[in-house]
Amino acid sequence: MAAEQTLNEGQSLLDQLALPVKNAFGKDVSHDNKARIEHVQRLMGDLQERKLRCDELADVRKLKLQQILQMLTCERDAEQVVFFFLRKVGVIPKEGRARPRTPVLLLV
Repeated sequence: MAAEQTLNEGQSLLDQLALPVKNAFGKDVSHDNKARIEHVQRLMGDLQERKLRCDELADVRKLKLQQILQMLTCERDAEQVVFFFLRKVGVIPKEGRARPRTPVLLLV
C-alpha cells in the first residue's frame, strides 16, 4: 500500500539524516539534523495513526455491509415463507409464479 511505502521511505530518510556528512577532504561537515529527524518521526507517527483509523473505519463499513446482506437474506427468506403459506391456504394458485420477486442489491 501507499502508506507502507511512504513509511519505508521515511525510515530510509531517517537513516540518511543520521549518517555523518564529510566534505571532499574527509572533514566532518555534518549538520544538526535533530529537528529534521523529529519532524520526520512525527510525520511518520501521524501517518501510522491515520492508517490505523482508516483500517478501523473500513472494518466497520465491511461489518455494516455484511449486516445489510444478512438482513436482505432474512427478508427474502421471510417472503418465501409467506409465499409458501399463501399457496398452502389457496390464496395464490399453484400455477402462479414459482417464488416472489425480490429486489436485487448490487454491493460493490
